[in-house]
Amino acid sequence: AQEKGWRLLEAKDVNERTSMRYSIYWTDRSVTRTRIRRLEEHQMANHFPGMLSLSSKAQLATNLGKMKEAFPEDFAFSPKTWVLPDDYGAFIREIRQSKTSPSESYFIVKPERGCQGKNIFLTRTADEKVIKDAFWNLGDVLVAQPYIHNPFLLGGLKFDLRLYVMVSCCDPLRVYLHRDGLARFCTEPYVDAEELNKGWTYTHLTNYSLNKSNEQGYEEASDPSDPTQGSKRSVRVLLSHLEALGYDTASLWARLMDLTAKTAIAVQPLLAYYHRLCRPKDKFGDRCFEILGLDVLLDTDLNPWLLEVNHSPSFHCECPVDKTVKGPLLRDSLQLLER
Repeated sequence: AQEKGWRLLEAKDVNERTSMRYSIYWTDRSVTRTRIRRLEEHQMANHFPGMLSLSSKAQLATNLGKMKEAFPEDFAFSPKTWVLPDDYGAFIREIRQSKTSPSESYFIVKPERGCQGKNIFLTRTADEKVIKDAFWNLGDVLVAQPYIHNPFLLGGLKFDLRLYVMVSCCDPLRVYLHRDGLARFCTEPYVDAEELNKGWTYTHLTNYSLNKSNEQGYEEASDPSDPTQGSKRSVRVLLSHLEALGYDTASLWARLMDLTAKTAIAVQPLLAYYHRLCRPKDKFGDRCFEILGLDVLLDTDLNPWLLEVNHSPSFHCECPVDKTVKGPLLRDSLQLLER
């Protein structure tokens, strides 16, 4: 923003005199409907009302689950998901009916409001104390999914992709997938879930905030152009490396674009409804925009699996690869808003 000559106004500096002058209202929190209603014609907010339909783990599961039921092949990228305790009965039946090998019968359970890899666990039973406690703790919602047992590995390490997606309009829907992102690596060599030990989190969870605390395995890349170095790498550089190894990265990127578009399509009617509720006189649903962080896991066949959607991905730059990816991301996003 400063490169474009824009001036940053802190919340404490906004008053009746200056409130009409700002162009973009930027916050890491959700934006209230009142805020959206009060936006002037030259103003925008960096969140859509109703985006919890994607960024909430439970709502994402519900919305993608409905689409997968209607279009199973088109939404195959969405893992089967149970929202607990509501789906507890179905979850138990799935566990009892599972006839796969032991290494394939694990389930990963996450707290609905959790972040940064906290309080996630793997289980082969529905009798975990945390699951039972969800029945009695008001608002304690868990999300359970089959654990993807065959992740694509590089150097023996599991990793996921943080893709950055810009939604610039909800009615009609306009979505852009940035050409770069972050590949976030585990910091301990991958082993089957059957061989879990006390350090399993560094082996199976790809969350950067978690793995950077592993003093033994965390590696900071000094050269962002090196695809073999670092616990956090550029997606663009990584894909070039995979292509050099003989993988069909063009087909993979096409599947990632398809996943991105269909994820947004799944909630487009909800976004358009809430936008029109706040701005009934607007011709288009472009009073807001949103930069989303999609977390995607690749399996051994390079099939992408959508894990979750973040409505306020971090733009902090802790290492050189962050600057390589996030600087152009923000410049491109602001450029789109000026069109």
